[in-house]
Amino acid sequence: MAHIHRHRPDGITLRVLLLARSEEPLWHALKEEFETHYIEDWALRGASSQRLPNTLSAKDPGTLVTEAFGEFARLLECPWVFMPPSLARRAGRQDSVLGMLAAALDAVLTLRQGQEWKESDDPLARICRHEITGWYTLLEDRLGTGGVLAGRTGRLMAEGLLLVPTLAQRRDRGELTALLTSVRRTAFPGQPPVNAPAVHSCLRALYPATEGDHVAPLEPDRLGEILVRRVLAEPESSGDAVAYIGTVLDGSAFGNEQARTTAVVETLDVLARARGCTTVGRVADHPAHTVLDRALAQAVRDNPQVLVPALVTVGARVPHAEPLADLIQPVLETCETDLLCRVEPRLPRYPSSLSALSALVLRRLLHVPDTGSDDTSRHVRLKRLRRYSLRLEESGHREDAVRAADEAVLLSRDLVRRSAQYRSDYAAALHNLSLLRHRSGQTESALGLSVEAVSLYRQLIGSNPETRHRTLMDMAGALSTLALLRLGDTQVNGAARDAAEGVMRCEQVPEGAREDEVYLDCLETLAECRHRTGRTEEALTSSMQAVERLEDVARLRPGRYLARLPETLQRHGFGLIRAGRFHEAYQVLSRAATERAALPLRTSPRRREQQALVLQVLLQLSDELDEFTHEHASWVQMKTVLDGRTS
Repeated sequence: MAHIHRHRPDGITLRVLLLARSEEPLWHALKEEFETHYIEDWALRGASSQRLPNTLSAKDPGTLVTEAFGEFARLLECPWVFMPPSLARRAGRQDSVLGMLAAALDAVLTLRQGQEWKESDDPLARICRHEITGWYTLLEDRLGTGGVLAGRTGRLMAEGLLLVPTLAQRRDRGELTALLTSVRRTAFPGQPPVNAPAVHSCLRALYPATEGDHVAPLEPDRLGEILVRRVLAEPESSGDAVAYIGTVLDGSAFGNEQARTTAVVETLDVLARARGCTTVGRVADHPAHTVLDRALAQAVRDNPQVLVPALVTVGARVPHAEPLADLIQPVLETCETDLLCRVEPRLPRYPSSLSALSALVLRRLLHVPDTGSDDTSRHVRLKRLRRYSLRLEESGHREDAVRAADEAVLLSRDLVRRSAQYRSDYAAALHNLSLLRHRSGQTESALGLSVEAVSLYRQLIGSNPETRHRTLMDMAGALSTLALLRLGDTQVNGAARDAAEGVMRCEQVPEGAREDEVYLDCLETLAECRHRTGRTEEALTSSMQAVERLEDVARLRPGRYLARLPETLQRHGFGLIRAGRFHEAYQVLSRAATERAALPLRTSPRRREQQALVLQVLLQLSDELDEFTHEHASWVQMKTVLDGRTS
């Protein structure tokens, strides 16, 4: 705006539309800046701020972006432009309102100029370039055109400093200034010192936080991810990248261990998403990834006691943690037992991209000589065996998983003989073994184990009011498995009764205590049972309920639930085909294929098989349904890519 003030032509009215992440404190800071430059008169004459998310009534991304497109077309006086259909799809893959609004504004501006708007365009990448330009301009205005941050080398180093508040969040003025000095000294050793307080002042002007004299991180998350990749991909921007990352991850300045842990996890969270461990705007391959892997690997070798547990914590949050697992697996294969014990409680207790890593940690702990022979140490071993068997099965080691589950049943049976307090552990071990034998095709033996587990849970329901909710959820899971086993044994009506009871038991548990994984299993099993008994509409109600529930929890915890969404959508889509609702089925299966394509299919034969099946159905439906024939070629291309991965 200062540049416009100096160079704007006379006699021309210039209108500027600023798309900001939030109204406050940015609008207030902007007005203060205008007053400082004596440009308030003309720059703010007739100016106003509008909170678009509040103006737009819709919450669904597709509807929101449609309303935003219309609003921007009205503001920019180009009502003749028509929204491209692909814009709504793009909106569904954004993780912030800014991303949706930026896509809508980008589409309007592109079409207004007579150009074609492409779904692959990323307006947030362009916004990130504007952030860099604004940073350079601010530094020149505040610090002058000379000095250490001038010229090409200085500008690139300035990019590296711009990234620091995003990687090291919630630092006060003193902490952040010290970190800026340390980053400059270690990552850019050949460059002269910078005036760190002045740089902090510029950061504060660019990103004012609502609290104290803090600097706000670059938001939304994807802008931070884009900036991380940009800085690390350019050697002069990050200087010595290994030293840069190591310095930012060094939490020794914090005297409080909890503060140190929180700071390290926050930094690793940003780095993990930039590395491709996210889904929204995911970049699977980028020159910065190699640099980041090398820097993180060195940091882990230098400080495994802090960084390995922190990386596992982050890996449990993000949807694609495979790169993090590759970094820390070599350490966990040879480290001392104390580090394994620190990592164990942080491992996900659900299927995840860290399952193979979890199996490694649990295997090593199970092989540690047991110094005690009391029931407490046996109980610890039992719980590890159960988790180990599930993680092995998820990693593709089915026979080893069944053997571990067998050992868990024997151990729990021995514990129950000693004390009745272990009956719930015995029931859980029986259920676990029945589930794994079912997946191995051993239906007959699995059915007997499952019946025994459900019977034991019935006895446990009223035995302890304090554990009633836990027991109800465990019983619901066992009933769901029993229903699947009865279906495999052609006991269709019995399966339907067990599945309905499983859902009912889940719903007896208050919302906050209900386990979503178990509830989803029960709903999907009930849907399948209702299909088998000819109650198609009720089956579709159950499967749709599962989809809606999963969408809700996946938004809150994508690392835990996002990988499950394609399979749930696929089951609902196939149910719609059974009901003859082919148009709806096509749309649901189309989404299932798109969601699954974002997952690492190469590492999962089961996912590849499921994707191949869905693509085959989509190819057939797009051939038969006139409304979707134009999408046939894209499914052919996706199947060709999948076949290439398989070979």
